[in-house]
Amino acid sequence: MRYAVLFITFFIATNLSAFEPYYFSVEAKSGEGIYSLLRKYDLLDHNCNKAKFLELNNMSMDDPLIVGKKYTIPIKIYEYNGMSIRTTVGIDNWDQAVRIKEYNEKILKNNLRRTKYVDSNILWVPNHELECVEE
Repeated sequence: MRYAVLFITFFIATNLSAFEPYYFSVEAKSGEGIYSLLRKYDLLDHNCNKAKFLELNNMSMDDPLIVGKKYTIPIKIYEYNGMSIRTTVGIDNWDQAVRIKEYNEKILKNNLRRTKYVDSNILWVPNHELECVEE
């Protein structure tokens, strides 16, 4: 019985502290289409981002966005561990980590997020940095 209580306590504590990355969602605004939404978040230059957006939202390029509806965009949200981007995301590539840092700085500068990732502990990672083959 004592081991069961210890196991359950450990299981709950482990799961409560775990933060699984998830895709970011945004609400479509009047006049926005798929291209303008992806351009706004600096995702349009990579074909894999368009494909991932369509997959995540079960859409085709011909489908219009509906004003006020939430759409999942190909940006993964990670809990920044306060140490480094590489250890947060689980990558070894320095240049890739620098690009992710620069992406977060650009998104902040463009007022698409309110705080720096080091202050909020929320790191935005665009899909093309992790899941796209070189284009």
